[in-house]
Amino acid sequence: MKKKPETLTQLHTTFSQKIQSRLKEDINELVTDLDLKNKLDFLDKLDTEQSELSQGETVWYENQHPQQFCDLSLGFTVSIFNLQQETNR
Repeated sequence: MKKKPETLTQLHTTFSQKIQSRLKEDINELVTDLDLKNKLDFLDKLDTEQSELSQGETVWYENQHPQQFCDLSLGFTVSIFNLQQETNR
């Protein structure tokens, strides 16, 4: 059997295009079904309002290390997610 690189390249291109198209459809469906655009717009509005209120004040973190604060928040969120997964089983 002879190797045909152009056939493999064409298959790869076609496959990639179909996956990309399907992902776009799925993402658009999620955005529509979950009303994500309005929710994200609302979050942007809150962020804008908050930045106007703070007028350049720095955010205070309890431990003064934002990365540690984020790590703790993420760990807490993952723990809750895992607990929910165990409860749903």
